[in-house]
Amino acid sequence: MERFAAAILAVILIISAAAQAPQAASIKNDESTAENIVKAAFNSEKYVITLTAKVRANSTIIELINGSSLKNAFWGNLSLISDGSKLLGEAKAHLNIGNHTAAINKAMEAMEVFRGVWVNIHRTLRELNITEIENEPKVQAQGLLVAANRTIERIKRIENMSNNPNFKELLKKAINLLNDTEALLAQGNVSDVAHRLAEANHLTAQAYRMLKAKAEEEAAEKMERFRVKVMKQLEATAGKLNETSLKEIIEEIGFRNMNEFKQALHNLTSEAIEKLKAGKPSNAAEKLRSLNEKIKDFARRTTAKTAPSEGRSEKPSLELSIEKRVFKNHVELSVTVKNTGNCSITLPNAALGLVIERKTNGEWIRYYEPISAQVLITIEPGESREITIKITKPEQGIYRAKASGWTKTTQKQVTATSTEFNIP
Repeated sequence: MERFAAAILAVILIISAAAQAPQAASIKNDESTAENIVKAAFNSEKYVITLTAKVRANSTIIELINGSSLKNAFWGNLSLISDGSKLLGEAKAHLNIGNHTAAINKAMEAMEVFRGVWVNIHRTLRELNITEIENEPKVQAQGLLVAANRTIERIKRIENMSNNPNFKELLKKAINLLNDTEALLAQGNVSDVAHRLAEANHLTAQAYRMLKAKAEEEAAEKMERFRVKVMKQLEATAGKLNETSLKEIIEEIGFRNMNEFKQALHNLTSEAIEKLKAGKPSNAAEKLRSLNEKIKDFARRTTAKTAPSEGRSEKPSLELSIEKRVFKNHVELSVTVKNTGNCSITLPNAALGLVIERKTNGEWIRYYEPISAQVLITIEPGESREITIKITKPEQGIYRAKASGWTKTTQKQVTATSTEFNIP
C-alpha cells in the first residue's frame, strides 16, 4: 500500500506542476518552461507504464480482472496509454523545433491521458479489494476472500427467483467453486482461488442473463395482454357514440380516424416492449404513461359527449399559484390549485395532477413530476388545495407548474398553468 501511496503522490505533484504551467507559459513562454513540462509528462508516462507492467506481471490479479465485470473497462483503459505516448512524441517534436507553446499544450494533453489511466487502474484494483500488487499471497488472500463472499451474497439474493433447472444448476456450480475459498487460501493456493472466482462470476453472470431474458419475456406477454384488453375497452367505449361524435373526439385528440388511433396505441405498446428489452425501463414506463393518458383522454371525452344535458352548463376553471424558496442544495415549491369554476373538478392523484416543466430550446419539456398516491382528489367550486414539493439540485432555467384534471360530471379536461419563474 505504501508503494501505491508514494507513486500516487508523485503523480499528484506532476499534475500540480502541469496545472500551473499555462499561466507561466503565457507570461514567459520560454524554452525552459516547455522543457520542464515535457519532462514532467515523460515522468508521468514512466509511472503509468511501471504500474501497468506490475499489474500485467501478476497472473493472479490478471485472472481476477478477466473474471470480473471490470475486464473490458480495464483493458480499454490500458489501451489509452499509446494515445498519451503519441501526444508526448508530438510534444517532444515541437520542443525540438522551438515551438514551445505547442510543446506545452501537447505535453499537458498527454499528462491528462496518463492521469486518467492511473486513476482508473487504481479504481479497478480497489473494486477487486487489491491493496498491493507485488506481495501476491498476502494481498490476494484477503482480496479474493472478500470478493468470493460478495459473489456468494449475490447468488443468495437471486437463487429463489427462478425454478428453471438450468438456472439452479448454474448457481449450484458457482457455490461449489467458492465453498472451499478460505481453506484453499490458507494453504496458499491463491492462483487456484482466483481461477475459481473468475469461473463462479462467469456462471453467476449467465444466471443473471437468464433472469433478464425471462423477465423481458414475461413483461412482453403482460404488455400484449394489456394491449388486447385496452382495445376491447376502446371498442366498448366507442360503441356508445354515434359516428359524428366519434369522429369529433378522434379529431380532437389528433387523429384522422379510429384505425389511426388504434395503430398509435399499438405502436406505443410495441415501443415500450422494445425499450424494456434494450434495458431502458424508464423509457418503457414513459411510453406506457403516454398510452394510458391517450386512453383516459378518449374515455373522458366520450363521457362528456354522452353526459346528461344538465352537465353542459359546466364552466370548469382552475387557477394555479406558486411560491418558491431557494436553499443551498434544493428548491421548495408551494403550489396552490384553486377551483374557480362552477362545477366539481377531479384531480388524478394526491399531488393534484401537478407537473413541473422547464423551457428548453423554446419548448416546454416535462422536468419533474412528484411521486404520490394514486387517489382521486375532488375540489369543489371556490375550494383550493396546496402541496409543497422539493426538487434537489435543479438545473438553472425558466420553469412553470401545470395541474390537470377533469370535471366530475362530464369528464371535461381542465388544465391550469402557473406564471413562469426562474430557478434558482
